[in-house]
Amino acid sequence: MFFKNLILYRLEKPFSHSLEELETALGQAAFTPCGPADSSRYGWSTPMPGGQQFVHSGSGHHLIATKKEERILPASVIREHAEQRADEIEASTGARPRGKRLKQLREEVTEALTPRAFTRSRYCYAWIAPQLNTIAVDSATAARADELINFLRQTLGSLPVSLPKPKQPLPEMFTRWLADTRSLPAELILGDECELREPVEQGGIVRCRQQDLEANEILNHVKTGKHASKLALNWKDRLSFVLDDMLSIKRLRFGEDILEAAEATGEGDVAMQFDSDFNLMSLELAAFIPYLLEHTCRSANTQ
Repeated sequence: MFFKNLILYRLEKPFSHSLEELETALGQAAFTPCGPADSSRYGWSTPMPGGQQFVHSGSGHHLIATKKEERILPASVIREHAEQRADEIEASTGARPRGKRLKQLREEVTEALTPRAFTRSRYCYAWIAPQLNTIAVDSATAARADELINFLRQTLGSLPVSLPKPKQPLPEMFTRWLADTRSLPAELILGDECELREPVEQGGIVRCRQQDLEANEILNHVKTGKHASKLALNWKDRLSFVLDDMLSIKRLRFGEDILEAAEATGEGDVAMQFDSDFNLMSLELAAFIPYLLEHTCRSANTQ
């Protein structure tokens, strides 16, 4: 269950909810499936497949999860059925529905088809580290991460958070690291991927993958004024990832030593494997996230 993405939030006040209080609050806003008239439903789910608890906790860290169920009703299907209804009305009255009447037909078709539409489910996970005043959401999109954070705020009644604020524009920082690897923070090395952009509206974009980022070909783009908006990095051979100019982490991969340790401790038991994965992941994130924020962002006291 290792996270593949990280979107980070700083808690502006200490997270004072006990494990029992958090469990109770999430249980009161638990996910329930779509009813016949619902286009979607959203609520808290158990992080562990088949588990009974809404909070999986260990070593002072918490794992929570939301579940979203949506009915799949493509616009093309609605349009097709609405056109059929419009054809029938035109055949019987001689006048084809347009404007507001056609919009009303589409709404009627949507209402009629919704109960028969298939559903799909999507989960989103968040890691809460009260000691670090940090929440990390495993999401590739800010919208989905914000949805979880806003729902957690609604569930708890209050959750003052903010996004970490970089010390300087991140493209400038990434570009400096790329141009001179000696400027990289200790324990970080370049990976094999970057995205370079001209710092003007509708400027050119160069995307490099599986490339030596210290090669002249890459450095020439930097010399001509392009800025790095995404940069692949490796931390102590324990985590590799792509960091973007919004401080979002994509394609997070844990090192072989960590994955091997997880396999060795699971012993084939699903619950034991889940707990082992969670504790190993928490150990790495609890060390890495403060390191990353220290080297890229202002301290919480100066934001």
